[in-house]
Amino acid sequence: MQLSLTHILLAGLVATVLMTLFSYALSYAVERNFKEPEILGILLKRLAPHLNTLVYYLFGWVLHFAVGYLFVTAYSLLWENTAIKPTLLNGVWIGFVSVLAGIGIWHVTLKLHPNPPFLNLPAYYANLLVAHVIFGVGAALAYQ
Repeated sequence: MQLSLTHILLAGLVATVLMTLFSYALSYAVERNFKEPEILGILLKRLAPHLNTLVYYLFGWVLHFAVGYLFVTAYSLLWENTAIKPTLLNGVWIGFVSVLAGIGIWHVTLKLHPNPPFLNLPAYYANLLVAHVIFGVGAALAYQ
């Protein structure tokens, strides 16, 4: 089957917004920073402190959404070329599997960065687990 750009764009937007809303709400509830776009901006700021604050902010948000769209593009390939379809249950499963990649990417990024922000990694990874399940469900339901 052929990939649908409209489906990918809609599902990527919905899934990333839902995931981000969860991470922001949890951040405020537990008074910890689980805000992926903000953490990405901090990583850039610590590498290039001379840039304008707006650059860090935009970098974090653009990269966050770009990664979301990459994940949904991969999901679309799966949904369009296999018997696996974008259902609620499959959204839960794909989100759960995706968190392995998400945690792996964050772990390597934080280990390789010369001056990463302090994050309570078990708590941050637990946030990522739930956030990626929300992402997977949002992507599946919006893709239909």
